[in-house]
Amino acid sequence: MPRIIAGSRKSIILEAPKGENVRPTYDRTKENLFNIISSRYPLEGAYVLDMFSGTGSIGLECLSRGAKYAVFIDKDVSLTRKNIEKCDFSDVSRTVRGDWATGLRILKEENIKFTHIFLDPPYHSGLHERIIENSDLYDIMGENGVVIAELSDKANVPENTAELVLKDKRKYGICVFAFYIKGSHEDLDMSGEL
Repeated sequence: MPRIIAGSRKSIILEAPKGENVRPTYDRTKENLFNIISSRYPLEGAYVLDMFSGTGSIGLECLSRGAKYAVFIDKDVSLTRKNIEKCDFSDVSRTVRGDWATGLRILKEENIKFTHIFLDPPYHSGLHERIIENSDLYDIMGENGVVIAELSDKANVPENTAELVLKDKRKYGICVFAFYIKGSHEDLDMSGEL
């Protein structure tokens, strides 16, 4: 069962879907991810986008750790909404029901800027490459924004796009976290280990 692992809502157990096609981010992996985030991309006052939110676990963890606001995008946001209510974060979050492209268009039209954007598309779908190449994504990134993609360890991890540079990547079991920032290719600093 997914849970909040730190912050103001620590230990709250989240509602989870049932079935074999479910791929939650495990506590140990999530803890490693948030150790990196807290040291390099602090969450205090952050505006967070959780794409392919599922249970909402990542965005809710951010809110628990001090993020100011979170938006969750998924084709089915019913589970995310239940967990938002369970954590009592209704006043600092919202959901957008739809696919990733629709969600990005809506947020771009609203001129919202995010400091932290999390992508967790289905493994082996190739969607992460399409999303990080999408100009609507660049338009909703704040000046010092970071895009964090959770991918299969078999997935291609592009090193740069028209607007983004791969700053770091970390492998945990069968998943890889790729961290992208806006910048030039000269800024590339691959300090993480794969």
